Amino acid sequence: GSFSVYAAKKFPKCKITGVSNSKPQREYILGRCAKLGLTNVEIITCDMNVFSIDNKFDRVVSIEMFEHMKNYQQLMAKVAGVLKPDGRLFVHIFTHKEYAYHFEAKSDEDFMSRYFFTGGTMPSDDLLLYFQDDLAIEEHWRVNGKHYGWTCDRWLENLDKNKSKVWPLLEA
Repeated sequence: GSFSVYAAKKFPKCKITGVSNSKPQREYILGRCAKLGLTNVEIITCDMNVFSIDNKFDRVVSIEMFEHMKNYQQLMAKVAGVLKPDGRLFVHIFTHKEYAYHFEAKSDEDFMSRYFFTGGTMPSDDLLLYFQDDLAIEEHWRVNGKHYGWTCDRWLENLDKNKSKVWPLLEA
């Protein structure tokens, strides 16, 4: 996502490889890079469940992707497999402070389960601590989400205010 553009600008001598399951997101990122004259970015469109690559990386940064996954043991092994021996993984992940649960759509009202985290898991804050066979957690931070909650409320207000414009896009 946007982090790819940020990293490419901040570290122009680094080659940035991003993975997204969204073709429109890939097009958007590459379009932003083109406008900024950034040539050190490659975006691969692929489902992370079946992703494979021969390259080895110094760093892997995952921002809001683990929630879309189910098998954390396999995922951590996959990430470990693409890291160089001294490589590092940084994960930004939404978590529940106590419980892990599957995103299961039980009704038409379950928007997040049906359209956003389909097939994924809401991890508990400590979930990754149980999957350290291939990678070891060095630091673990918790942010309370207060600012994210405020941002979501502003998004909702803006969507509600522009419902007549937005709704047709969502129904397409």
